[in-house]
Amino acid sequence: MKADEVLMEELKAGNVQAFDLIIYRYEKSLLNYLYRWIGNFHQAEELCQEVFLRVYKSAFKFNSEQKFSPWLYRIANNLCIDEYRKNKNVKKVDIEYVDLPSSENIEEKVEKEELEDRVKKAVMSLPQDHRAVLILKHYQGLSYNEIGEILGCPLGTVKSRMHYALIELKKALDRGN
Repeated sequence: MKADEVLMEELKAGNVQAFDLIIYRYEKSLLNYLYRWIGNFHQAEELCQEVFLRVYKSAFKFNSEQKFSPWLYRIANNLCIDEYRKNKNVKKVDIEYVDLPSSENIEEKVEKEELEDRVKKAVMSLPQDHRAVLILKHYQGLSYNEIGEILGCPLGTVKSRMHYALIELKKALDRGN
């Protein structure tokens, strides 16, 4: 399996199949990140397409000595921040149907959906920088070093933001957000 950085070099050389492979590798995890950041699935899909469009257009700028995934998530994070600023005062409703196993009874299903909704609202209530760190760490599984590289901040700042994000998340859940 070719490394992402090699695929980017091939893309620079005009190999469009390399780009297809990059999309295949990252589309689901990137969409997951964008959805958790934005909170609206359709908007996240549009942003995902925009991220890959920017990757394609900016392939010539990519330095193959750096890791690809932090570069990709930095593009995604910057788009999320821009989108958040544009839509700061717009309230969005995203209806999501969760397909749960049929063995769960109705009460368990409702309780699970209510908990998921509370956590989603609590995460969305966090400040941008705290939300980004929390999503990248807990939902994307990235290391603190990778998160620092994506967000362009030192390791200590990433850890501090995570600490405060978890405190704020607990408070939001306790309040019932």
